[in-house]
Amino acid sequence: MSDHLEGNASTAHNDPFNTTTVNLSDDSSNCYYLHPFDNPGALLVSEIFTCENYIAWSRSMTIALTVKNKIAFIDGSLPQPITNNQTLRVAWLRSNNLVLSWLMNSIAKDIRSSLLYFTTAFEIWEELRVRYLRSDGPRVFSLEKSLSSISQNSKTVTDYFSEFKALWDEYISYRPIPNYKYGNLDSCSCNILKLLTDRQQSDYVMKFLVGLHDSFSAVRSQLLLQTPLPSMGKVFSLLLQEESQRTLTNMVGIPIDSQAMVAEQHHNPIPSQVQHMLHVLLNKKENLRQLAPTMDIQDTLLINAFR
Repeated sequence: MSDHLEGNASTAHNDPFNTTTVNLSDDSSNCYYLHPFDNPGALLVSEIFTCENYIAWSRSMTIALTVKNKIAFIDGSLPQPITNNQTLRVAWLRSNNLVLSWLMNSIAKDIRSSLLYFTTAFEIWEELRVRYLRSDGPRVFSLEKSLSSISQNSKTVTDYFSEFKALWDEYISYRPIPNYKYGNLDSCSCNILKLLTDRQQSDYVMKFLVGLHDSFSAVRSQLLLQTPLPSMGKVFSLLLQEESQRTLTNMVGIPIDSQAMVAEQHHNPIPSQVQHMLHVLLNKKENLRQLAPTMDIQDTLLINAFR
Protein backbone atom coordinates (compact mmCIF):
# COMPACT_ATOMS: atom_id res chain seq x y z
CA MET A 1 0.00 0.00 0.00
CA SER A 2 2.78 2.40 0.95
CA ASP A 3 4.61 1.60 -2.30
CA HIS A 4 1.49 2.47 -4.26
CA LEU A 5 1.12 5.75 -2.41
CA GLU A 6 4.76 6.61 -2.93
CA GLY A 7 4.35 5.79 -6.60
CA ASN A 8 1.47 8.22 -6.86
CA ALA A 9 3.42 10.84 -4.99
CA SER A 10 6.55 10.43 -7.09
CA THR A 11 4.48 10.59 -10.27
CA ALA A 12 2.90 13.79 -9.11
CA HIS A 13 6.29 15.28 -8.26
CA ASN A 14 8.17 14.12 -11.31
CA ASP A 15 5.58 14.58 -14.04
CA PRO A 16 4.68 18.27 -14.10
CA PHE A 17 3.20 17.98 -17.58
CA ASN A 18 0.66 15.48 -16.32
CA THR A 19 -0.47 17.75 -13.51
CA THR A 20 -1.19 20.59 -15.90
CA THR A 21 -3.68 18.52 -17.87
CA VAL A 22 -5.15 16.31 -15.14
CA ASN A 23 -6.81 17.50 -11.96
CA LEU A 24 -5.15 15.42 -9.23
CA SER A 25 -8.15 15.85 -6.95
CA ASP A 26 -10.35 14.01 -9.46
CA ASP A 27 -8.18 10.89 -9.81
CA SER A 28 -9.52 8.34 -7.30
CA SER A 29 -6.25 6.37 -7.38
CA ASN A 30 -4.21 9.41 -6.38
CA CYS A 31 -3.52 10.41 -2.79
CA TYR A 32 -4.60 13.96 -3.72
CA TYR A 33 -8.10 12.75 -4.59
CA LEU A 34 -10.92 14.55 -2.77
CA HIS A 35 -14.23 12.74 -2.56
CA PRO A 36 -17.37 14.92 -2.64
CA PHE A 37 -18.22 13.68 0.88
CA ASP A 38 -14.75 14.42 2.32
CA ASN A 39 -15.86 17.03 4.80
CA PRO A 40 -13.22 18.92 6.87
CA GLY A 41 -15.61 18.78 9.81
CA ALA A 42 -15.98 15.00 9.70
CA LEU A 43 -14.97 12.77 12.59
CA LEU A 44 -13.10 9.78 11.18
CA VAL A 45 -12.84 7.79 14.42
CA SER A 46 -15.23 7.30 17.29
CA GLU A 47 -12.54 7.57 19.96
CA ILE A 48 -11.41 11.11 20.80
CA PHE A 49 -7.73 11.40 21.63
CA THR A 50 -6.89 12.13 25.25
CA CYS A 51 -3.61 11.84 27.09
CA GLU A 52 -4.20 8.20 28.03
CA ASN A 53 -5.26 6.51 24.77
CA TYR A 54 -2.55 7.38 22.27
CA ILE A 55 -1.94 3.79 21.14
CA ALA A 56 -5.60 3.01 20.44
CA TRP A 57 -6.28 6.41 18.86
CA SER A 58 -3.24 6.39 16.57
CA ARG A 59 -4.13 2.88 15.43
CA SER A 60 -7.70 3.94 14.60
CA MET A 61 -6.55 7.07 12.76
CA THR A 62 -3.98 5.11 10.76
CA ILE A 63 -6.67 2.70 9.57
CA ALA A 64 -9.08 5.51 8.71
CA LEU A 65 -6.49 7.52 6.77
CA THR A 66 -5.36 4.42 4.91
CA VAL A 67 -8.95 3.88 3.76
CA LYS A 68 -9.07 7.51 2.65
CA ASN A 69 -5.75 7.08 0.79
CA LYS A 70 -4.24 9.88 2.87
CA ILE A 71 -1.75 7.98 5.04
CA ALA A 72 1.15 9.51 3.10
CA PHE A 73 0.38 12.89 4.67
CA ILE A 74 1.21 11.69 8.19
CA ASP A 75 3.95 9.12 7.66
CA GLY A 76 6.33 11.59 6.02
CA SER A 77 6.39 9.94 2.60
CA LEU A 78 4.69 12.90 0.89
CA PRO A 79 6.26 16.19 2.05
CA GLN A 80 5.20 19.54 0.70
CA PRO A 81 6.43 19.74 -2.92
CA ILE A 82 9.02 22.35 -3.78
CA THR A 83 7.92 23.26 -7.26
CA ASN A 84 6.59 26.09 -9.37
CA ASN A 85 3.71 23.91 -10.53
CA GLN A 86 0.71 25.68 -9.08
CA THR A 87 -1.64 22.75 -9.71
CA LEU A 88 0.52 20.39 -7.69
CA ARG A 89 1.02 22.87 -4.87
CA VAL A 90 -2.71 23.53 -4.53
CA ALA A 91 -3.56 19.83 -4.67
CA TRP A 92 -1.08 19.08 -1.87
CA LEU A 93 -2.25 22.01 0.23
CA ARG A 94 -5.91 21.03 -0.03
CA SER A 95 -5.27 17.41 0.90
CA ASN A 96 -2.90 18.31 3.73
CA ASN A 97 -5.38 20.74 5.26
CA LEU A 98 -8.15 18.17 4.98
CA VAL A 99 -6.09 15.61 6.89
CA LEU A 100 -5.03 18.27 9.37
CA SER A 101 -8.71 19.09 10.01
CA TRP A 102 -9.55 15.41 10.54
CA LEU A 103 -6.74 15.11 13.07
CA MET A 104 -7.82 18.20 14.97
CA ASN A 105 -11.44 17.05 15.06
CA SER A 106 -10.42 13.83 16.80
CA ILE A 107 -8.33 15.50 19.51
CA ALA A 108 -9.66 16.70 22.86
CA LYS A 109 -10.09 20.47 23.16
CA ASP A 110 -7.53 20.91 25.94
CA ILE A 111 -4.86 19.29 23.73
CA ARG A 112 -6.04 20.83 20.48
CA SER A 113 -5.27 24.37 21.62
CA SER A 114 -1.55 23.58 21.73
CA LEU A 115 -1.57 22.38 18.10
CA LEU A 116 -3.34 25.26 16.38
CA TYR A 117 -0.29 26.74 14.70
CA PHE A 118 1.12 23.62 13.09
CA THR A 119 0.81 23.87 9.32
CA THR A 120 1.13 20.23 8.21
CA ALA A 121 -0.58 17.03 9.26
CA PHE A 122 2.81 15.34 9.54
CA GLU A 123 4.01 17.91 12.09
CA ILE A 124 0.96 17.34 14.28
CA TRP A 125 1.30 13.56 14.01
CA GLU A 126 4.96 13.66 15.01
CA GLU A 127 4.32 16.12 17.84
CA LEU A 128 1.69 13.84 19.37
CA ARG A 129 3.95 10.82 18.97
CA VAL A 130 6.82 12.54 20.77
CA ARG A 131 4.57 13.84 23.54
CA TYR A 132 2.40 10.86 24.32
CA LEU A 133 4.12 7.68 23.15
CA ARG A 134 5.44 6.76 26.54
CA SER A 135 8.30 4.50 27.41
CA ASP A 136 7.02 0.97 27.00
CA GLY A 137 8.64 -0.38 30.17
CA PRO A 138 6.05 0.74 32.76
CA ARG A 139 3.13 0.05 30.44
CA VAL A 140 4.35 -3.43 29.53
CA PHE A 141 4.81 -4.17 33.22
CA SER A 142 1.23 -3.05 33.90
CA LEU A 143 -0.10 -5.15 31.03
CA GLU A 144 1.86 -8.21 32.15
CA LYS A 145 0.41 -7.82 35.62
CA SER A 146 -3.13 -7.40 34.29
CA LEU A 147 -2.85 -10.43 32.00
CA SER A 148 -1.58 -12.52 34.90
CA SER A 149 -4.39 -11.53 37.24
CA ILE A 150 -7.39 -11.27 34.92
CA SER A 151 -10.07 -13.89 35.51
CA GLN A 152 -13.55 -14.62 34.25
CA ASN A 153 -15.32 -14.72 37.61
CA SER A 154 -19.03 -14.15 36.95
CA LYS A 155 -18.57 -12.66 33.46
CA THR A 156 -19.81 -14.42 30.36
CA VAL A 157 -17.31 -16.02 28.02
CA THR A 158 -17.82 -13.20 25.51
CA ASP A 159 -17.27 -10.44 28.08
CA TYR A 160 -14.21 -12.16 29.49
CA PHE A 161 -12.73 -12.71 26.04
CA SER A 162 -13.31 -9.07 25.01
CA GLU A 163 -11.62 -7.76 28.14
CA PHE A 164 -8.72 -10.18 27.79
CA LYS A 165 -8.20 -9.50 24.07
CA ALA A 166 -8.06 -5.73 24.59
CA LEU A 167 -5.18 -6.22 27.04
CA TRP A 168 -3.44 -8.77 24.84
CA ASP A 169 -3.64 -6.69 21.66
CA GLU A 170 -2.09 -3.71 23.41
CA TYR A 171 0.57 -5.95 24.93
CA ILE A 172 1.70 -7.42 21.61
CA SER A 173 1.76 -3.93 20.08
CA TYR A 174 4.72 -3.33 22.40
CA ARG A 175 6.17 -6.78 21.69
CA PRO A 176 5.59 -7.39 17.96
CA ILE A 177 7.06 -10.27 16.00
CA PRO A 178 10.02 -8.83 14.03
CA ASN A 179 9.58 -8.58 10.27
CA TYR A 180 12.02 -10.27 7.96
CA LYS A 181 14.37 -7.60 6.63
CA TYR A 182 14.23 -8.55 2.95
CA GLY A 183 10.70 -9.83 2.54
CA ASN A 184 7.64 -11.33 4.11
CA LEU A 185 7.51 -14.04 6.71
CA ASP A 186 6.89 -16.71 4.05
CA SER A 187 10.04 -15.78 2.15
CA CYS A 188 12.31 -16.51 5.11
CA SER A 189 14.41 -19.60 4.40
CA CYS A 190 14.29 -20.65 8.03
CA ASN A 191 11.29 -21.24 10.31
CA ILE A 192 12.39 -18.97 13.14
CA LEU A 193 9.75 -16.29 12.58
CA LYS A 194 7.00 -18.86 12.13
CA LEU A 195 8.05 -20.55 15.35
CA LEU A 196 7.95 -17.20 17.13
CA THR A 197 4.47 -16.53 15.81
CA ASP A 198 3.26 -19.99 16.87
CA ARG A 199 4.76 -19.48 20.32
CA GLN A 200 3.02 -16.14 20.67
CA GLN A 201 -0.33 -17.66 19.72
CA SER A 202 0.23 -20.51 22.16
CA ASP A 203 0.91 -18.01 24.96
CA TYR A 204 -2.23 -16.14 23.91
CA VAL A 205 -4.41 -19.23 24.35
CA MET A 206 -2.64 -20.37 27.52
CA LYS A 207 -3.05 -17.06 29.33
CA PHE A 208 -6.72 -16.98 28.34
CA LEU A 209 -7.32 -20.47 29.71
CA VAL A 210 -5.59 -19.62 32.99
CA GLY A 211 -8.22 -16.99 33.81
CA LEU A 212 -11.15 -19.15 32.76
CA HIS A 213 -13.71 -20.02 35.44
CA ASP A 214 -13.25 -23.39 37.13
CA SER A 215 -16.68 -24.49 35.91
CA PHE A 216 -15.00 -24.92 32.51
CA SER A 217 -12.24 -27.10 33.95
CA ALA A 218 -13.32 -30.18 31.96
CA VAL A 219 -13.23 -28.29 28.66
CA ARG A 220 -9.97 -26.64 29.61
CA SER A 221 -8.37 -30.00 30.36
CA GLN A 222 -9.40 -31.33 26.96
CA LEU A 223 -7.88 -28.30 25.24
CA LEU A 224 -4.60 -28.52 27.15
CA LEU A 225 -4.17 -32.15 26.10
CA GLN A 226 -4.08 -31.14 22.43
CA THR A 227 -0.70 -30.65 20.74
CA PRO A 228 -0.35 -28.02 19.45
CA LEU A 229 -2.93 -25.94 21.24
CA PRO A 230 -5.90 -25.01 19.04
CA SER A 231 -6.28 -21.47 17.79
CA MET A 232 -8.03 -18.89 19.91
CA GLY A 233 -10.93 -18.87 17.46
CA LYS A 234 -11.57 -22.58 17.98
CA VAL A 235 -11.16 -22.27 21.75
CA PHE A 236 -13.64 -19.40 21.92
CA SER A 237 -16.14 -21.26 19.71
CA LEU A 238 -15.96 -24.37 21.88
CA LEU A 239 -16.47 -22.39 25.08
CA LEU A 240 -19.43 -20.55 23.58
CA GLN A 241 -21.06 -23.88 22.70
CA GLU A 242 -20.50 -25.13 26.23
CA GLU A 243 -21.93 -21.93 27.70
CA SER A 244 -24.98 -22.10 25.40
CA GLN A 245 -25.63 -25.68 26.41
CA ARG A 246 -25.53 -24.75 30.08
CA THR A 247 -27.87 -21.82 29.52
CA LEU A 248 -30.35 -24.12 27.80
CA THR A 249 -30.10 -26.62 30.64
CA ASN A 250 -30.77 -23.93 33.24
CA MET A 251 -33.86 -22.85 31.31
CA VAL A 252 -35.21 -26.39 31.55
CA GLY A 253 -34.65 -26.25 35.30
CA ILE A 254 -32.15 -29.03 35.93
CA PRO A 255 -28.91 -27.99 37.63
CA ILE A 256 -25.56 -28.96 36.09
CA ASP A 257 -24.69 -31.29 39.01
CA SER A 258 -28.00 -33.08 38.61
CA GLN A 259 -27.30 -33.70 34.92
CA ALA A 260 -23.98 -35.30 35.75
CA MET A 261 -25.67 -37.64 38.24
CA VAL A 262 -28.30 -38.61 35.69
CA ALA A 263 -25.56 -39.40 33.15
CA GLU A 264 -23.75 -41.58 35.65
CA GLN A 265 -26.97 -43.47 36.55
CA HIS A 266 -28.21 -43.98 32.99
CA HIS A 267 -28.32 -47.72 33.66
CA ASN A 268 -31.02 -47.16 36.29
CA PRO A 269 -33.90 -45.37 34.50
CA ILE A 270 -35.91 -42.88 36.51
CA PRO A 271 -39.66 -43.67 36.70
CA SER A 272 -41.88 -41.34 34.71
CA GLN A 273 -43.59 -40.17 37.89
CA VAL A 274 -40.27 -38.96 39.28
CA GLN A 275 -39.29 -37.28 35.99
CA HIS A 276 -42.48 -35.27 36.01
CA MET A 277 -41.98 -34.12 39.58
CA LEU A 278 -38.33 -33.22 38.96
CA HIS A 279 -39.35 -30.76 36.23
CA VAL A 280 -42.17 -29.24 38.26
CA LEU A 281 -41.13 -29.47 41.90
CA LEU A 282 -37.34 -29.64 41.89
CA ASN A 283 -36.87 -26.27 43.62
CA LYS A 284 -39.76 -26.76 46.03
CA LYS A 285 -38.16 -28.76 48.78
CA GLU A 286 -41.12 -28.59 51.13
CA ASN A 287 -43.44 -30.12 48.53
CA LEU A 288 -40.89 -32.86 47.85
CA ARG A 289 -40.78 -33.73 51.52
CA GLN A 290 -44.57 -33.98 51.61
CA LEU A 291 -44.72 -36.21 48.56
CA ALA A 292 -41.85 -38.50 49.53
CA PRO A 293 -43.86 -40.69 51.96
CA THR A 294 -46.31 -41.62 49.18
CA MET A 295 -43.53 -43.09 47.03
CA ASP A 296 -41.37 -46.16 47.27
CA ILE A 297 -37.81 -46.04 48.62
CA GLN A 298 -36.07 -45.87 45.22
CA ASP A 299 -38.03 -42.81 44.13
CA THR A 300 -37.39 -41.06 47.45
CA LEU A 301 -33.64 -41.63 47.15
CA LEU A 302 -33.63 -40.20 43.65
CA ILE A 303 -35.42 -37.06 44.77
CA ASN A 304 -32.97 -36.58 47.61
CA ALA A 305 -30.10 -37.00 45.18
CA PHE A 306 -31.41 -34.17 42.98
CA ARG A 307 -31.91 -31.65 45.78
